[in-house]
Amino acid sequence: MAIPESLVDRIREQTDIAELIGEFIPLRKKGSDFDALCPFHNEKTPSFKVSPSKQIFHCFGCGLGGNVFSFLMHHEKMSFVEAVRFLADRLRIEIPAFSAGKGELDREKLYDANSFALKYFRWVLESDSGAKARGYLESRKISQEMIGEFALGYAPDQWDSFFSAAREKGWSPKYLQAAGLIKAKTDGGFYDSFRNRLMFPISNVVGKVIGFGGRTLGDDPAKYINSSGSAVFEKGQQLYGLRQSRNGIRSAGHVIVVEGYIDLIRLYSEGLENVVAPLGTALTSAQAKLLSRYTNEVVLLFDSDEAGRKAAKRALGECMTGALDTRVALLPPGKDPDEFLVEEGIEAMRALINASPDGIDFVVAEAKEAGRFDSPSRRAEALREILEIVTRASDPLVRDGHFRKLSERTGIEEKVIRQEANRGTSRPSVRGEDEVRLGSKTSFSYSQVEDDLLRLLIEDGDLAQKVKEEISLDEFEPGPQREILAYLYEKAPERVDPSSLFDRLESEETKTYLTRVLLVSPRFTHCEKAAVRDWIDSIRSHGMQLSAREVDQKLKEAEQRGDMATMKKLLARKTELVRASRNLVPTGQGIVLPD
Repeated sequence: MAIPESLVDRIREQTDIAELIGEFIPLRKKGSDFDALCPFHNEKTPSFKVSPSKQIFHCFGCGLGGNVFSFLMHHEKMSFVEAVRFLADRLRIEIPAFSAGKGELDREKLYDANSFALKYFRWVLESDSGAKARGYLESRKISQEMIGEFALGYAPDQWDSFFSAAREKGWSPKYLQAAGLIKAKTDGGFYDSFRNRLMFPISNVVGKVIGFGGRTLGDDPAKYINSSGSAVFEKGQQLYGLRQSRNGIRSAGHVIVVEGYIDLIRLYSEGLENVVAPLGTALTSAQAKLLSRYTNEVVLLFDSDEAGRKAAKRALGECMTGALDTRVALLPPGKDPDEFLVEEGIEAMRALINASPDGIDFVVAEAKEAGRFDSPSRRAEALREILEIVTRASDPLVRDGHFRKLSERTGIEEKVIRQEANRGTSRPSVRGEDEVRLGSKTSFSYSQVEDDLLRLLIEDGDLAQKVKEEISLDEFEPGPQREILAYLYEKAPERVDPSSLFDRLESEETKTYLTRVLLVSPRFTHCEKAAVRDWIDSIRSHGMQLSAREVDQKLKEAEQRGDMATMKKLLARKTELVRASRNLVPTGQGIVLPD
């Protein structure tokens, strides 16, 4: 049994789409609607529109649109059922048990397995077995408040302590292993993936635990390890601390990226609540894209050793791809963020961040300090390396500004820099594999007036009933309009909720068309019966034109064959079409168009 449709409708109706989307991206009030920079593609001018009255959103840049469920599905990579459950939890609506598909069941089980592990690790940290971990946290100045805020825990120094506890609670090894919490022994049985490690739960932005990071408290050469990849966790796609910091990022207007979990928590505890960290790897393009949903400005706070400088340059390239304005703050030699905080204090840290140079100034200064501008050949080599970063900027206007700044900072003519960029550097695609490719122009071409009239039929069930009585679906060309009308005809004279209609549509093209047509400003102020008649006649006229073209083509073929009998039939058919079309003379009344 699936989730009852009536319950899905109730959850959809009780969720304010503007309030929901506003939790993920900044929205700006514009009349009765809201607009924003689209979170699904890179842009500088807002083209993303949210309508609380219609309970839908649409981006006029990339073409993606939908309702509260589809927003979560695209933005948070949830399945439909996960989106329904998430919103039900927000509304405190209980969803009865139902039979889920295998993939859906597996994902829920992985979330539950990670949730159980979180509780277990937290319990161990507070027990006698967690004394060493508590001592370590105290030495790093991690308060009880921060331990709770980030739900830190401890995996004991035993081979199967967690697995034994999970088995006692009835957990199947299948899901524990799939979540990366246990591993199979070569001779049978299982052992814990995390042992003698301080545990950092990794959550998605809606609060579900998707994996863990673990720092060794012993002599394991692997200082940090993360959960293995699973159906709910891929470390290159997530950021540690984003769940806690997303509101702080919006408030500050920028995000600070650090390399370590402890560094993040220390900064957060000192009031810098706009900080995130990659999951033990270099910053990826997917993580940069994730950050662009919350801000367009990034500060990379890295160590000043060779490894830190290289990491900063790699991260700068990914931020360029994500259309992020990026600055680089390097710590004094030999210091990590935690040590700098202890010795210099939070105000010194703020000053360091505020004084950080932008990415172009950083990479040019790096090259000059290394003596790479001392000879023509080394200067050319350094410029090409810098261009590999700069040309990853996804916005051509931003890229243009970088070229000018490079010329100013290096003394190399801007023309030469542009020639080298065009000749020697190819820019990778800035689109992710899952990015929408619909574009603002769709493959269908209905007139604005027809769009407006369809919008009226959605809003007026009685009018939809009248049109249904006048013209059958067979008289419409196959496509988005016909698919929408089929549902409107089925429900007429009942008024259809646009957000509910969205979930009933099959074609992605039709869903895109629906949200677009509903959020475009109408070109007329009212519609009378004569306007509906004009619309019906125009549809029939269009159909007759297509039929006439088909007849003309067949006439030509029959003439070439010398088939007089077929030609006679086709000429009679064409005469019928001409006579019928003469009866379709639009009145032009009832639609008030702008001048």
